[in-house]
Amino acid sequence: KGNVSLSNKSLANRVVSGYNFHGRNLILNSNSDDTIPLYGVTATRENIVDNQLPSKQYFKFTNVVRTNGNFVFHIPTYSPDKFNQSLIGKKIQISFHIRSNNSQKLIFYIDGSQNFMINNTWQKVRFNTVFNDGNLHFFLEGSGLTSFDISSVKIEFGDVATDWTPAP
Repeated sequence: KGNVSLSNKSLANRVVSGYNFHGRNLILNSNSDDTIPLYGVTATRENIVDNQLPSKQYFKFTNVVRTNGNFVFHIPTYSPDKFNQSLIGKKIQISFHIRSNNSQKLIFYIDGSQNFMINNTWQKVRFNTVFNDGNLHFFLEGSGLTSFDISSVKIEFGDVATDWTPAP
């Protein structure tokens, strides 16, 4: 409401409503080994450098064996020390790149309705929710899972997944 004056030029101030723009990665040290803990499976974990990916590296999980149910990995949102701001009660967007050795359905456990089919090529997936409490669980459903890779994990406020950036 009003005008902004800049170098003797008058620019109309336009209000944008109904959109949430954020973009800051809320995960501290999102490239560290403990960003993606496994749950209900065992696997060998390795960090691989890959300059073609936004975060320039990925987590490679091989020799995957399910030990308890369907959970495969989670983002430890229950640990507030891993984030630079509180997530509780806020709308968040979770995004990451993922691929697996064969076709799998990737399911966001919060409501089960947000899922993607993944395969052996990198794809960026996006999930959104209003965060209440606990960890964010994901599982891969399908046969023959022996390996999967995850890269460029990001949680941000709002409902739009922006390009990966490290947390400040």
